[in-house]
Amino acid sequence: MCVPCSRWGATGMRSAWRNTRSRWPWQLGASRCTPPRGNLAVFTFCNKPFCLASWGQRTRMVEKTAAAAAVAAPAAADVPSLLPSLLLLGALQLAVYGSTLFPSIPGGDSGELVSTSYVGGVPHPPGYPTYAMLNWVVLHLVPMGSVAWRANVLNAVCSAAAGVLVFAATAVLTASQHAAWAAAALFVFNRLTWIYAVSAEVFGLNNLFVGAVLLLLCLFLRQPSVALARAGALVLGLGLTNQHTLVLYGVVVVPVVLWVRRDVLLRPKELLLLGLCFAAGLLPYLYLPVVAWRQRMPLTWGDQRSLAGFLTHLLRREYGTFDLAKGESGSILTVTQATMYQVQSLATETFYLLPMLPVVSLLLPLPAELPHAVLARRVLVAMVLFYSAFFNWRANLDLSNTLLAGVHERFWMQPNMVLAMLGGLCCAQIVSLVKARWPAIKQVVLAGAMVLLAVQVGTQYQVRDESNNYSVRDLGRSLLAGLPQDSVLLLMGDLPGNAARYVQACDGVRPDVKLVDLEMSTYDWYVPMLRHKLPGVVFPGVYFSLNLLSFSFTNQFYSFEHHFTARWERKRVELLFIPLKHRHAAGVPLWPGALRHEEVSRLQCPLARVCVPAHESRGHLVAGRL
Repeated sequence: MCVPCSRWGATGMRSAWRNTRSRWPWQLGASRCTPPRGNLAVFTFCNKPFCLASWGQRTRMVEKTAAAAAVAAPAAADVPSLLPSLLLLGALQLAVYGSTLFPSIPGGDSGELVSTSYVGGVPHPPGYPTYAMLNWVVLHLVPMGSVAWRANVLNAVCSAAAGVLVFAATAVLTASQHAAWAAAALFVFNRLTWIYAVSAEVFGLNNLFVGAVLLLLCLFLRQPSVALARAGALVLGLGLTNQHTLVLYGVVVVPVVLWVRRDVLLRPKELLLLGLCFAAGLLPYLYLPVVAWRQRMPLTWGDQRSLAGFLTHLLRREYGTFDLAKGESGSILTVTQATMYQVQSLATETFYLLPMLPVVSLLLPLPAELPHAVLARRVLVAMVLFYSAFFNWRANLDLSNTLLAGVHERFWMQPNMVLAMLGGLCCAQIVSLVKARWPAIKQVVLAGAMVLLAVQVGTQYQVRDESNNYSVRDLGRSLLAGLPQDSVLLLMGDLPGNAARYVQACDGVRPDVKLVDLEMSTYDWYVPMLRHKLPGVVFPGVYFSLNLLSFSFTNQFYSFEHHFTARWERKRVELLFIPLKHRHAAGVPLWPGALRHEEVSRLQCPLARVCVPAHESRGHLVAGRL
């Protein structure tokens, strides 16, 4: 029997062991040979490993725990309370985002997302059920502001929370608040982050889920825990109910997590529990069939009452499951162009810091007090590379088109969050290398982060200020205001269509006007749904088509001319704004009108007036035999 056993006895050792198991790893340490006083914080005696011959297995576990705690203790000691910094960063973001917030809807998908959420419908694929339900709660429970303003505030809060999570994840990774401030400065007031933080969109909530995944990942790599793995599976599933691009991070993260704790997580029972946690996160998708069975309203997309319809919506088959838009996949040249365009854009917008600092981080050694950062850096780099390569491969859009380039680049926010964390890690590495000779380096890094925040706000504030922008709302009201009673308005394009849908559903403007979206009429579910909801509207076929030749082969398709001809006896008035590229396919008289950027042109016709969207370079009004 060794000396400690003879001094304390077996009973004392059992008591010490029981008390040790209730302690956190960072509370364990090594000191001189002393008897236990209520707890055992001693695992070495005279700087030699403690040994109990009869408890060999338990002793080895204790020694491993103590060794890990000894390594983690210095890192934990360098991180004071994060709460004041988190509150300060969140308040700063809310102040800037709130002062530049859209008072109503902007362009893009915001009008559709807000209107469908407000009436309890289903947005465009993949449905965004978590966003729709969360938006519905906010829109109906917050008693102040317009409907669109409430949705914009929700998005600003989600964006601010995402920035806070980037700060927290970097603090866990680097054990330094100075590095965390640097990471936050690289992300929170980036151009794309700011643009999509002040309007109702799904990207703010997606950034929130990405930030949660990154924080859980850093916590897990620092101190592997089965509970953190289960929480990560839940958050990953929940994030996929908002944006499918999160799966590209899951492809990298899940194998790493399973391998790190393979001794536990690869057991069949634990794999089943992880799968159940992931499935629980996907439960919001039940919203789609429930809404589809509850009511079939015009402000909804798709018919999810059948399994085929549900999978079509969930997998985005109408857009292309693995594509950003329906069509051919991008070529190698397109991938190269998209990657170079992404790098150049990030470089110019962040003073070359966002793409440069992660590269420098790969060249510098990691601090010895951050052993978990070795694997973390590899995982973060793999996440960015895999995401960028896959997305640029499948995002089959023409980047020479300014509108399509804008659609493409908003998906860069997800890798930007990881790049910002790698930038913060680079700052921590620089501090570790220089602090011995220059103790003030931490304050320099913190000051640099504050300067970057100030410069970004100062240079972009006036451009990003949308607090007086009512143009899209006014467009929707102008589209409906001059129409005769019980008119049918044919719409084409997101801007006029979403603007008209929002002001009618949320502001109550002209509920007598029937809205028919010609682009959505190309889907097999749209016309039957409208026939059910708009019994007084005549549809000459099942599908709408711009190709007039299709009518010589089948009577299932119809054109603009068929629309007007079918309503001639009913004396209906119909107006349509159609982009210039479709002017030859209409087959009906055209009233041309030249349009200039950021200008709303009013074109008069004998029966009604319409406000033409300013974002089209040229366009035409289409009318029938009126």
